[in-house]
Amino acid sequence: VGIVDLGLVADFLSTTPKVLPRAIAIDHTARHLALAHATTVALATTDDGAPPAVLAKTPDPVETLAWLDIAASAAESIEAVLLAGCSSGALRGWAVSGAPVLSVRPHASPLRCLSVHSDSPFRDHSEVLALFSEGSIAHARGGELAHLLRGRMSPSDGQHGTPEDAFCVFDLGSRGSGFASLASGGPLPTPPLELDRKPAGSPSTCVIVADASSLQMHLVDTASAHEMRSAASIRERDSKQSTPPHSTAP
Repeated sequence: VGIVDLGLVADFLSTTPKVLPRAIAIDHTARHLALAHATTVALATTDDGAPPAVLAKTPDPVETLAWLDIAASAAESIEAVLLAGCSSGALRGWAVSGAPVLSVRPHASPLRCLSVHSDSPFRDHSEVLALFSEGSIAHARGGELAHLLRGRMSPSDGQHGTPEDAFCVFDLGSRGSGFASLASGGPLPTPPLELDRKPAGSPSTCVIVADASSLQMHLVDTASAHEMRSAASIRERDSKQSTPPHSTAP
């Protein structure tokens, strides 16, 4: 069991005494504790008693933190990536070493809450959810995001697409702006064996959101949304490649 003195952490993160961190997250090993206040992200190692060290400075205030575990490129080991949601709507990520590995802005409103769901980092069933203040939710399939991050953490693996390609965005409607937190129930069960595939539009993910007085469950079709986004990205890319270069008359 690791014990962290939040008073010392607050003094370290801020010039204002007794200002507690805005966000806290601990990784699956319980060894790495991430803390954020304003634009400072710090990392403490719980088993050595050392004070937290600054991991990164962000251009805008950090609102929420979460850890994403991904399978390392080499042996069957796990690497942890710290995700930070910011007031600009940006989602940023760093390796434990402090190396930046992710910067994407799925939505223009403040990112209130991050939720990571995974049954195993060695499988493609993990996912990342981001709740924005205007009631939108961005969804990324962890397998695709991990593939991208591995390429950035190990340059020898090469690049694997762009962060924007990993996310799709859902709008929860007018009531969505009141939600303050979310969690993922994970992917829904696959269809029975006698069905070749799910009918179009069938829900594939369970999302739980909460406001001050209620808890709601939404079933969303993330699989089709990602397929549509991928198709749109391919069409846009192909159209750009087929457009002849602009020329002016002499």
